[in-house]
Amino acid sequence: MNFSSPEMDLVNAVMVYATRCRESGNLRALRSLNLGIKELEAIDSLSLSDLSRGGKKLRGHCLSIRVDQQAFWVMIDRLKHYRESEKLQRELIGADAPAEMLRALFGMGSKDYTRYCRELSVQATLGRPHERDEATEHRLWDAWQALENPDAIEATDYLQLSKASELPVRTVWRLISRWQDFPDMRR
Repeated sequence: MNFSSPEMDLVNAVMVYATRCRESGNLRALRSLNLGIKELEAIDSLSLSDLSRGGKKLRGHCLSIRVDQQAFWVMIDRLKHYRESEKLQRELIGADAPAEMLRALFGMGSKDYTRYCRELSVQATLGRPHERDEATEHRLWDAWQALENPDAIEATDYLQLSKASELPVRTVWRLISRWQDFPDMRR
C-alpha cells in the first residue's frame, strides 16, 4: 500500500486499530476514539483500494490526536529497558551462557536461545565443562563473595565474575548455582 500523504497513513493506522479493537471486543478503546456502530460499519465497508485512492486525493484527516505525556514516558522507559535487556542477553550468549541460565534470568525459551545463537554465530557448548583448577575456583569464589549481595546475583554480575575469574560464563553459572543450591559444598 503506497499512501502519498502522512495524514492518510495516520487515518489508516487508526482504522486498522479500530478494526482490531472491534475484533477483540475492546469497546472501551472504541469509545475513547469516539467511534460508534455506524462509524465501524463504514470502516468495515472500505477496501484497500478505497484507502489507496484516498491517500492520493485527501490532504487532511478527521482525527484529534493528543499524547498522554506520562504514559508516553513510561512507554519510552520500558522500550529502553527491553533494549538493554536484549543487549545483555546477546552479550551473555556471546560469552557462552547456557540456555538454562537465560531461562532462569530472563524467561527465555529454547527457540529464542537457538535463534540468538544462530544470529550471533555462536555454537552452543554441549557436554560437561572443562575441569577447573583450584586456584581458578578460589578466584571465582572470592569475586562472588565480594559482590554487594552474593545471594542475589544479577545477570551483569555473571559477566563481571567471568572476567574476574577468567572462566566462561557457562562455568561461572554452574559453579555459583551449585554453591547456592548446596551451601555445604561451599568452601
